[in-house]
Amino acid sequence: MHRHPAFWEAPESCEPARFLPARATGRPRYAYFPFGGGPRRCLGQSLALLAMQVMTGLVARTHRLCLVAGQHVKSEAALTL
Repeated sequence: MHRHPAFWEAPESCEPARFLPARATGRPRYAYFPFGGGPRRCLGQSLALLAMQVMTGLVARTHRLCLVAGQHVKSEAALTL
């Protein structure tokens, strides 16, 4: 569902701007639901989102991230413990 071409332009590319409210207009509610939806939604959703913000802040505070010319960035599913 998260990569279905009927709901996403260029579903295999990393494009954070696709989540802006202006671009989300008309997209079905559950076209993107990383924590599930409805009454069985993930109980850890709030904790996971908070942890992501804290980790991003810690990395941004101590490092400057930039892409190396000619390198391809490939996303990889992983767990954060």
